[in-house]
Amino acid sequence: MSPEANERFDVVVVGARCAGSPLAIFLKRAGLSVCVVDQAMFPSDTLSTHMFQLSGIEVLGKLGVMDSVLASGAPPLSSCYMKFEDVDLSGPARLRKNDPNFAMLCVRRVSLDIHLVEKAREVGVDMRLHTRVTELVHKKGRVAGVRVVDRNGKNYAIEADLVVGADGRNSTIAQLVGARRYHVTPSERISSWAYFRGVADAQPQLYYHRLGDDFVVAAPTDSGLFLVALCPSVEYFDSYRADSEGWFNRAVKGCPPVADLLAKAERVTKYRGLTRFEGFFREACGPGWVLVGDSGHFKDPTPGQGISDALRQVDKLQTAIIAGFGNPTKRDAALRGWWHWRDRDSIQHYWFCSDIGKRGTISPVRLEMLRGLAHDDELRKDFLDIFIHRKYPRQLFGPGAFALATARRLANGENRPAAVSDAFQLMREDIDRRMQARRPRFTDRAAIDEPHLDYQPSAA
Repeated sequence: MSPEANERFDVVVVGARCAGSPLAIFLKRAGLSVCVVDQAMFPSDTLSTHMFQLSGIEVLGKLGVMDSVLASGAPPLSSCYMKFEDVDLSGPARLRKNDPNFAMLCVRRVSLDIHLVEKAREVGVDMRLHTRVTELVHKKGRVAGVRVVDRNGKNYAIEADLVVGADGRNSTIAQLVGARRYHVTPSERISSWAYFRGVADAQPQLYYHRLGDDFVVAAPTDSGLFLVALCPSVEYFDSYRADSEGWFNRAVKGCPPVADLLAKAERVTKYRGLTRFEGFFREACGPGWVLVGDSGHFKDPTPGQGISDALRQVDKLQTAIIAGFGNPTKRDAALRGWWHWRDRDSIQHYWFCSDIGKRGTISPVRLEMLRGLAHDDELRKDFLDIFIHRKYPRQLFGPGAFALATARRLANGENRPAAVSDAFQLMREDIDRRMQARRPRFTDRAAIDEPHLDYQPSAA
């Protein structure tokens, strides 16, 4: 559809990836007129952890794209090789009735996002790609659309009853509406990855290995490729960049299952990733606007929950938008209710992912809590349930588990002063987080936007 044919929509969604296109599909199916704007053309790659879990898989099923996603060749993953220091938490995921026979997928965004964009086109969403938002349209104190510039340099307005920012952690819409951030946490690790070809006998499982300061995540992905991610602490960035190949080889050697898989494999891409980032929540809605996915909430990526988070949020958000449509006051209330749900649903996992991504070695008391799970098959599945967002972290790591782990550390007689200091530090941290949940610390400071890692010549 040409820009002149229809410049008035019920909803304009800015961002066409794993939050924007799914939301547009749901809203179009509900009978709303929807326009999606994105400055990229598709297929198009983006920085991503690639992983998504059952909660995201369920939403992709509702969207009707799971068959095409699986046809890309990404093998269904039903179990994990998972080690933290000497604690082995490996095992299969717990699958419930009506679940598919797998719990996770690892799909490159250049493969995943194009399926979502094509499905949006198929259901009749007006897709404006290679088109950039420059400013907002305001009417009577509300956001009432966007002004954009298309690939030919044409500047025009798209009016809408609701503007959705689904344009990522450095969201233009968030900046234009002045959405403040809160619960801001700086990253403590670099995230860097590459793809390999020729991996023989790779099991359909996720590999997750943290030993000392080394952190390796790996999984088979689509198109016959194998993803390996390395997450060194931020203070090692200069030496990592100077010898990324050496860093990769040394860290992978400490994870024997992945080292064996890569023994005869060939790296076929550059190393990519993030040098520095921040986790945050943003104010999620206001008169005529709402933020979804990474635009409104971004957590440490090492556990790979971002895609599923976006899809979970979209599934709830579409209900709030539809229920209140046609009545701005009712819709504003429904969106505020969705914002409160998002924070309640995400806050425990936000801090859990932050703890997983901390630099250096694991806190001794936290490691002792993990050790308490390792010898019970059901508890190991409970732990994996946290990763796939079917349990909240405090269900396993609440005050009782903390007290028991601290007692065990003191009982073994090894460096008791250090154990007491560690326990008090964790207690102070938990109290501070609970206080923040009651009274968030808002900031107007701009988000960190560090250069991406993308510097090694291709080995292909």
